[in-house]
Amino acid sequence: MFELEEKKLKLDKKFQGLKVVQISDLHISRFNIELLEGVKEKINALYVDVVVITGDFICNGGDCLKELQYFLKGINAKIAKYACMGNHDYADNDDGKKVEKMLVASDFKLLKNSRDEVFFNSCKIGFSGLDDLESGKICYKNSICREDIVLSHNPSTFLEASKFSPSLMLSGHTHGGQIRYEILKFIYNKIIGHDYIAGLYKKNDSFLYVNRGLGNVVFKPKIFSKEFNVYTPRINAKAEVTVFEFV
Repeated sequence: MFELEEKKLKLDKKFQGLKVVQISDLHISRFNIELLEGVKEKINALYVDVVVITGDFICNGGDCLKELQYFLKGINAKIAKYACMGNHDYADNDDGKKVEKMLVASDFKLLKNSRDEVFFNSCKIGFSGLDDLESGKICYKNSICREDIVLSHNPSTFLEASKFSPSLMLSGHTHGGQIRYEILKFIYNKIIGHDYIAGLYKKNDSFLYVNRGLGNVVFKPKIFSKEFNVYTPRINAKAEVTVFEFV
């Protein structure tokens, strides 16, 4: 199951009335295809203006890319569909090229150290996207403009990205801790390297939202040459679809 998180944010007046849905960390596998179908139905029922996906479409290798394309192609948005790359997306056995090709075929515009603009209520709204911090080649300069909505898989990038004064950065990567207990918060911060685990944060005039994601990491260890699927659980970090309305 997943939770629908509804967030209202006060940004510049040009954003007023814009509705954006964010999903992240799909990690598509045979374990969660049914869940993703439910997510698609929910998103389409919301009739939003823009849909964004903040990376980690896959988990290990190029498994389920056809199913992933079918899922993404079926997502509807009034104005645009955007995506950025995550660290796992470079593990498609082709340095991310298979994932990039799949996104194009699914009518998603990949923002990879690049930006795009849409018109909403006669105003220009910028959407920027950064490459993945760990597996890609990230470039902040000339990728982000003031007041943009920025897609960046890893929330660690917020400290640097906030220097360019975006209105909002949307991230994932952390799975909300995935197995989350308050008593373990110190350990999460040490592992992740920052406090941005899940939810809304602010630095200066810029907001950051860290989505808990939809998928679970699936490890594939080999024992005596036989491969096993180890499906990691979620505890106190439910899968999430986030809808933003700017007021």
